[in-house]
Amino acid sequence: MKKYRLISVGDSLSQGFQSFAVFDRGQKFSFPNQIVDRNPGLFLPFRTPSIPYPGYPFNIEHFLNQLREWAIAGADWKSRLKLAQGLMKDVASYSRLPHPRHRNRHHNLSIHGYTARDAYETTFRNRSALIHQLLLRTPDALRSLNFPSFANPFDSFNFARTTYRVLCGNPADVDRSSLDIACAICGEEERECLITYWAGNNDVLGALVSGDKRYITDPKITLAYIRKSLERLLEYPNAKVVFATLPESTIAPFLDEKTKSPVFPVYETLSPELSLEIGNSIQEINEGIRELFRSIGSPRLGLVEADRFFREVRESGHPIRSHDGRNLCLTCDFIETDEKGRLRKGGLVSLDGIHPTASCYALVANAFIDQFREMGVALEKVDVDATAAQDSLIVSPPALIPPFLDANSELRRLFAKINLFPFIKNLILNQFDFKIRSSSIFDR
Repeated sequence: MKKYRLISVGDSLSQGFQSFAVFDRGQKFSFPNQIVDRNPGLFLPFRTPSIPYPGYPFNIEHFLNQLREWAIAGADWKSRLKLAQGLMKDVASYSRLPHPRHRNRHHNLSIHGYTARDAYETTFRNRSALIHQLLLRTPDALRSLNFPSFANPFDSFNFARTTYRVLCGNPADVDRSSLDIACAICGEEERECLITYWAGNNDVLGALVSGDKRYITDPKITLAYIRKSLERLLEYPNAKVVFATLPESTIAPFLDEKTKSPVFPVYETLSPELSLEIGNSIQEINEGIRELFRSIGSPRLGLVEADRFFREVRESGHPIRSHDGRNLCLTCDFIETDEKGRLRKGGLVSLDGIHPTASCYALVANAFIDQFREMGVALEKVDVDATAAQDSLIVSPPALIPPFLDANSELRRLFAKINLFPFIKNLILNQFDFKIRSSSIFDR
């Protein structure tokens, strides 16, 4: 039977990131992984750089489940405060994991926080990645430097660790970017390579999360790197590539629809001007991506119109038969539970209010599969019900979600005491801020 090689280049949406973290249990349900798992007889092994649970920067689902266990144990609030501080240290400790010793190149080359430019040219040794490498080796010395980024000793370590794990599976790849490695695989394979390319989301996402317009990349620059990436991949006659537009910012439930304020205070409230600028940037990039698709006009190139796809999903939801026999309609709303703790609403967006759940990644996998089918690749579509039956946010959503979202709850007051939300925000935003600082250093 004919076998294909699947390669994935992109950012968090291809890596399987959810609930503010990349971790092995979530990576299992990345949309590229689900494509391979549904069609095991058609693909060679798809190697993914595993990030140990609970992952990083900060796994909200794990955190809430831990808090629930402590509550059941009957600990008083003073004890819970100490336990919460211990959990934060536990999460941060993943930055100090020993270097993984890989012998095989990876095929999911996606890294959360990466822009279109990063996917094209950033290696572990150049630009910001050079400082990442230094951070891994001399944290105490660098921490003393007068950079705000080093105020938290865990700031950039985890991002550096992810970069190392993804790009350096094969020691020969230490000087290669995600796209370089994808091209190397295509050049070495005699069989057909199916490539998913989905980059550009972080050229806008940083502004959405931070409320800071500095994190918006000029759409012309984003499009230039997307074009260069596609043209390089299509130089290989054995490559078939499916790429995608960017989801619209209004799809994610990170803002309360009524108040327009953040669901929880990791995010900044967006000004009307910035909201408009973010929307305009996404629209300009998406129009440019469609024009790229038309102008390249290759039969080996497919396009997932993710903005339209997610708009339709938001409007109609997706019906499933749940693991407990209920008929549910998964939606893009923030997860809500009923009085029995079962999923009542949401199910397509994880607890960070932006990234998909495992079930939603199954829908994304099918959208990419449809495009490969149009190019003559006979792939079976992912069974969304089967994925939902393994999706922890649908099968057993954290019991503490309601008080986690309630600004007046005792739980939220506890979070204020331990300064939790600024801690998470620094972990998330630092990957954007740090790259801006280091890019300015190396671009001089």
